[in-house]
Amino acid sequence: MDRLSALLKVACLKRDRYECVRCYKPVIQHPIHPYDFHDVSHIFPKSIYPLARFNLLNCKILCRKCHEWWHRNIQDAARWIQEYLGPRRYSQLLAVVINPDPFFRDFTKVEAYLKHQIRMYS
Repeated sequence: MDRLSALLKVACLKRDRYECVRCYKPVIQHPIHPYDFHDVSHIFPKSIYPLARFNLLNCKILCRKCHEWWHRNIQDAARWIQEYLGPRRYSQLLAVVINPDPFFRDFTKVEAYLKHQIRMYS
């Protein structure tokens, strides 16, 4: 699972151009201060929607400050993510969360999917 989480982070970082998607703070090569770190943030919680955990549609890169904002301001965050994704991508996200693909139960397939995403965004 740690390996898949690491692959997910690389895929998200590449897709999101190594910056926070909310404030555009760039990723720092060797962060020191806790607020210099960037996190993979799940739009729909992985604890409630485990099959959406490794789906890139359900993930974004946030700097630590924006990640804290995301969890403290749920209604504002919900409005922001819908605006950020736009109606088409948000509808796609809802579809994969409501009707998850059983593909995401097979971690071997998930690993191949994430590696493919990394190559695609490289």
